[in-house]
Amino acid sequence: MIELLHINAGYGSRQILFDITAELHPGRLIGIIGPNGCGKSTLLKTAAQLHPHSDGDILLDGVSITSMPSETRARHMAYLSQGHRAPDMTVGQLVLHGRFPHLHFPKRYSGHDREIASAAMETLGIASLADTPLSALSGGMRQSAYLAMALAQETDYILLDEPTTYLDIANQLSLMHLLCRLRNSGKGIAAVMHDLPMAMTYCDEIWVMKDGRIAERGTPIQICASDILSDLFGTAVKYENGNYCYQFNAKSVSDHRMR
Repeated sequence: MIELLHINAGYGSRQILFDITAELHPGRLIGIIGPNGCGKSTLLKTAAQLHPHSDGDILLDGVSITSMPSETRARHMAYLSQGHRAPDMTVGQLVLHGRFPHLHFPKRYSGHDREIASAAMETLGIASLADTPLSALSGGMRQSAYLAMALAQETDYILLDEPTTYLDIANQLSLMHLLCRLRNSGKGIAAVMHDLPMAMTYCDEIWVMKDGRIAERGTPIQICASDILSDLFGTAVKYENGNYCYQFNAKSVSDHRMR
């Protein structure tokens, strides 16, 4: 389990996260939602120890991650950022980088590592692009390559910052189905998401962030039953006939735009 205990974090003198306490359990898919600038990305970076926290502690299976070597953390926790540059390498080379935390001296990839990387590319449907330069890919295909790299890392936990970015709707759905399969296999996954009905449909739990705090946590049904989505986004999400969908209210949308 990943435990965030009273975490404060920020950039210089500007505090972004305030007293964050939450847990990510194995076999759970968490959706993190909230307005732009509320601290969602900073929360994931801090949880992955890619951004320092000023107060509190982060525990991985009961052990503070601040005392762990970076390679040890990387064997348990994968993090995928929101935007990706296109380094001068092929898709296959990038995906193979996911195996780096598992290498031992003299840091050479084994046949087993290559098999895992190949399987990850097969899972994401990009095996035929293994020898293709990343710079030649569309944004969506490049995103799939980075997702394959995270999958090849074979960690217990995966932290994803807007993983559906650049993906068309068909590939967004494929990705969410993949995350559900990974969740069902026992991985703990937290993903920043902007599509509220999609988050409600696929996630076990929703963390709603506002002004650097987790304003509300609960199941999708519980979050939809509260007023927080209307307050934050000017629209609610309703559950009807087994589906989640937006429920727009003209007045609330107008009021929200006036803020």
